[in-house]
Amino acid sequence: MAERGINSIVWHHGRDRIDVIYVEGDTDRLWGSESVAVVLANNAGLTAVSAPEGTRRWVRDPDDP
Repeated sequence: MAERGINSIVWHHGRDRIDVIYVEGDTDRLWGSESVAVVLANNAGLTAVSAPEGTRRWVRDPDDP
């Protein structure tokens, strides 16, 4: 089975909710700390970008294949 590509990750402070958005548009909802979200984002090769207060967001470089 092929691994699904992750397009972005959003971590929500206070709820410790992590939304993982895949290239295909599907979303998984996980629960974990900010440090868990950072590890997920780093492992997926995502870059941190600005996000609304109370959240952190990482996205894939649009030029990355």
